[in-house]
Amino acid sequence: MLGTFEPVMPYDFAVDEALVTAKYQRASKLVTSVFNKYHNGSHRAVDTVVVSVLLQEEDALFGLQCLVEQGPAAICRERKESEVRTITSQTTINAVQGLLEVRRLLHENRELKVRIQTIAQVTDTTVNAQLAVAATLRTDAIAQGCNMLAVDKSIQSKWREDNPALDLHVKTPPAHKFRPSESVEASEQLRVANRQLVMCLKVAETRAKKALDKVEITTAVLQEAIQNQRKPWRPIARLIVPFLTVVDIKRLAQVLFHPWLHMALQCV
Repeated sequence: MLGTFEPVMPYDFAVDEALVTAKYQRASKLVTSVFNKYHNGSHRAVDTVVVSVLLQEEDALFGLQCLVEQGPAAICRERKESEVRTITSQTTINAVQGLLEVRRLLHENRELKVRIQTIAQVTDTTVNAQLAVAATLRTDAIAQGCNMLAVDKSIQSKWREDNPALDLHVKTPPAHKFRPSESVEASEQLRVANRQLVMCLKVAETRAKKALDKVEITTAVLQEAIQNQRKPWRPIARLIVPFLTVVDIKRLAQVLFHPWLHMALQCV
């Protein structure tokens, strides 16, 4: 019986640590098995005297198991509190970093929207001014008797566009709409908005450059046509053209833009 056991002599852990560990594991499994059978309702599978003695020492046995497997209570509590502090500090740091990232994205998105609007406004103003100059030059070129078909053909060839009739007006690219809330949850939405605004900025810069290039080419070609028309080319053309070959006229037409050369080339 349990009451007739002789006291167990303590082991020398420096020598018998493996033996003590094996015995403890076997004893722990045995006691756990007995408790499981008793608490699951299998009273007949265990001895009543053994169960009654174990129930009296259940708290002590459980405390011993916790002591062996987890260490002293103070150390275990300190470890858990340390883990809680570490997790809390990491969560706080991550939250602060996430909030700083959200504020940075908000500031950058606002700057991108302002840059897009500024590019559109400056381009609109410049293009409208250049178009007014081009309209005046076109009226002057018609009054000077320039061949406007040749002038328009030259303008379109220098545009190098698939669609020469493309509108020169630059519209403001549609900015991404989002709720400007400074929360960590809005970070991903703000990143998407940032990528869209960066793409809109590139589109605005490209379209602005193309629009300005078109009006500058139009103005330059009209000015060149007017200057050539004002030069005394008529008597010179009448005297020289009959002595020129087709190759000579084509070469002159490439170097000197003048309606007389194009008319002579068509006549030849």
